Amino acid sequence: MYKIINTTTGESFNVETPRYIRRNNNGTWIFCSEDDAEGISIDGEINSILDKPPIENTPTVLIKKVDGGIQIQNVLRENLQQAHSVEEVKAAILDIYDALFDLYGLE
Repeated sequence: MYKIINTTTGESFNVETPRYIRRNNNGTWIFCSEDDAEGISIDGEINSILDKPPIENTPTVLIKKVDGGIQIQNVLRENLQQAHSVEEVKAAILDIYDALFDLYGLE
């Protein structure tokens, strides 16, 4: 799992695998390996990668490899600490369950 962090806004989110991109000979953006990447695509938007040459007029992101299990555990712990009733605990667990399905593209 990877954490993508916008270096300007600090906004972050997790993805299973970044969608690395590079410019093709005809100027279009295509998917590629991490080694060949000039940027990454996030929801169809082009982003520069920190420590690589910036792509004009795009936000810059930091890509960090993280342990997915620890990330989920931390979110669950935070939600449970903020819960004030059994119903809120159940809601927190269901939120994690939904997040796992979203993360792995399950339905």
